[in-house]
Amino acid sequence: MGRTHWLEGRVEDSLDALRQSTRLSPNYAQGVYASAWAETLSGNLAAGERDARLALRLSPLDPLRFAMIATRALTHMLAGDVEEGARLGAQAANTPGAHKHIALIAATGCALAGMKEEAQAWAGRARALDPAIGIEAFLASFPFADPAARETITRALAELGL
Repeated sequence: MGRTHWLEGRVEDSLDALRQSTRLSPNYAQGVYASAWAETLSGNLAAGERDARLALRLSPLDPLRFAMIATRALTHMLAGDVEEGARLGAQAANTPGAHKHIALIAATGCALAGMKEEAQAWAGRARALDPAIGIEAFLASFPFADPAARETITRALAELGL
């Protein structure tokens, strides 16, 4: 239920359902990951980082491993640790199953860390997967509640011509 709420752009509404889910089943890696993502989208970066780490420990070979690592990348980027955010973003984008938006997370991290060539390469990878990809589609898929987070991501992606 919590994941359904955040997929519909109602991130804050999702947190109660996700917290209840992980209270009922604390070893449910998908629930813990979904909670990490919702916390990150809501601006609760420490909780997002904590839950993403836990999800990776609970299910280290999870098919959504790329997303769990990407969540960690965003928590670091948005908390100002852009070098670690860039490293984790690249790791996420190189993990099997990663899609165009994960490549944009890697591009964002690299752009914020001043790694322009790497950022352009990741943006190129995202464009190869979807030539029409852009900032609006990225933010529609990942509805960050914090205006500062949205601005940081928008600025980094705009510098890459998206």
